[in-house]
Amino acid sequence: MNMERNHGEGDGDFKPSPEQSEQLRVNSIVIPADEDGPLRQHQLAPSGLAERQALVGGDIEGLMIGEPSARLLMNEDGKLLQLPVNRRATLLLWMHNKRLRYRDVLVGDVVVLGYPDEEGVDTSVPDELISRLFSATQLRVETQGHGEAEWNTPSHAPFDNWLDAYDYALHTGFRHHQLIADVRVVPEE
Repeated sequence: MNMERNHGEGDGDFKPSPEQSEQLRVNSIVIPADEDGPLRQHQLAPSGLAERQALVGGDIEGLMIGEPSARLLMNEDGKLLQLPVNRRATLLLWMHNKRLRYRDVLVGDVVVLGYPDEEGVDTSVPDELISRLFSATQLRVETQGHGEAEWNTPSHAPFDNWLDAYDYALHTGFRHHQLIADVRVVPEE
């Protein structure tokens, strides 16, 4: 829903009421590059460049991730500006975008949103991702061998946070890439 769009004859200056504006917010997650800074949920307008640029400190670039589907926004010039590596956002990217796994790192603060809708308007970050990053306390790592359909659970106790689980899964997949085609982290059932 684009707030700048005309909504009928004569109302080209449409301004939502405060109540309408609050309903038109999307939930995002901000992942600071500084690991001492906690992840935080942040409400954004569904569209608007300035607010997103302020969160990442400059022009934005986006990368898609899957399962659950989301989009990561970062500073497009972050590497030129020598922003610090964002290890947590890099692990999130690598876990949920196999095509980019182990290839590059993200720098600077990163914002996580849902996939844009059909009109290109941002949506809220998926609830599944919010739950995993903020409240999941029992996560297990699963691996899948080359040519196998089944997922296997290595003999490791469940993890109590996403960061340790992702780190372990990605290191396991990297170290044993001859045997392991893919890794994932799922909530313990």
